[in-house]
Amino acid sequence: MWALVVIMGLFAVGMLVTVPSSSAHIETTTLDDSFSMEKITTTMTIPENNTLPWGHVYGSVNNHADGYPVIIQIYQGDDPVHFAQTEVNNDGTYDYQFRVRNVVDNQTINVFEGDYTVMIFKVVQNTHADSLA
Repeated sequence: MWALVVIMGLFAVGMLVTVPSSSAHIETTTLDDSFSMEKITTTMTIPENNTLPWGHVYGSVNNHADGYPVIIQIYQGDDPVHFAQTEVNNDGTYDYQFRVRNVVDNQTINVFEGDYTVMIFKVVQNTHADSLA
């Protein structure tokens, strides 16, 4: 249920930075009798001396609502930086990678650097467990 934001390089050995799940804030909004929206807000910090090329957002969805992708929004301050969506696998997991660093013509470009707010939106099926009592 918790989403983690991880900065990691494919085929690279180096530092691995994870955002502890205790720093995440979860809000649930009921959409109708069948579905709710979970919004997870957490932070991601990309250090100035980052050498790894990929950012990685992954997690799982309990009671996933079939046909609804996970939406990922990344902001630096109030400025939107990167929006994406990714499908949910049959086992309820999702995985999204994005470039945080590029090398073009031998010049390194840090696409992401500093502190970011990451919002992850997931549509889930309501379990109605409380209506059985």
